Amino acid sequence: VAQELERIKEKDPLCLLTYELEIQRLISEKKYDEALAEIEKRDKLFGVSGMSMSNKITIYGEQNKMEELIAEIKKAYDKYPDEPEYVKMMFRLQKNGYKDAKAAVKVYEDFLKRNYNFSVMESLSEEYFEHGKAEKALDIREKLVKLFPYDADLIVEVVKYHFSKQQYKEGLEL
Repeated sequence: VAQELERIKEKDPLCLLTYELEIQRLISEKKYDEALAEIEKRDKLFGVSGMSMSNKITIYGEQNKMEELIAEIKKAYDKYPDEPEYVKMMFRLQKNGYKDAKAAVKVYEDFLKRNYNFSVMESLSEEYFEHGKAEKALDIREKLVKLFPYDADLIVEVVKYHFSKQQYKEGLEL
């Protein structure tokens, strides 16, 4: 495989794959400024992509460039609002960066109106529990139990909640 990749680099140095491999190599070697320069070249040739945005987010995070990091997360989320990776980043930015729990929850709620994602549903449920919205949290958990009736962890969480509220009948019905 390595020989084949080297052959591709030699035969077609302007190939998208060649750029991707070079950018990944530079990032792994912690040559972030060089990686950013390669990303800019690639973007000029092929257009901005989610991969280039993810790479920039990684680099800015490693360089501790918070303003650039925040700007790139916003840009990625605005361009790809249905991509779970960017939704989770925007959630964390709202919750931890801006300390705005309501806006953070809204990011997940808006995403789930248009999409299904197990981990986002779980995270939203946890947020609801944290903020005392147990009924909303429980609704999500029960939906997940219906979708995944053999997931013991989900069932145990819902049963524990019902038992903690002395709702034994509801807990046993699962």
